[in-house]
Amino acid sequence: MDIRDRYKFEENGREISFMPNYSFLRTLVGWLALGVIALPVIIYYFMDKISGDQFKIAMGLWSVYMIYFLFDLFFRIPVKYILINRKSVFTENCYFPKSS
Repeated sequence: MDIRDRYKFEENGREISFMPNYSFLRTLVGWLALGVIALPVIIYYFMDKISGDQFKIAMGLWSVYMIYFLFDLFFRIPVKYILINRKSVFTENCYFPKSS
């Protein structure tokens, strides 16, 4: 994989921009698949085999897992660093870009 693709590196005459966590996106998709598969397994397989309190704990752990996953997806992956010739650094969330 090329370094430009791995970090979404872009350069024009005025600025350089890159996204350091962009390569983690593929790994995150795998974790999403694991989380989506885990929910029906927890509900259908374990619901009758464990007690109600254990089921609530399992669902709570799954909920924390999915919240952490969504946090990574929305706030860690899309951060873009922009280096401008004026010796300043700006960050931008690519899902919610700032309006000009």
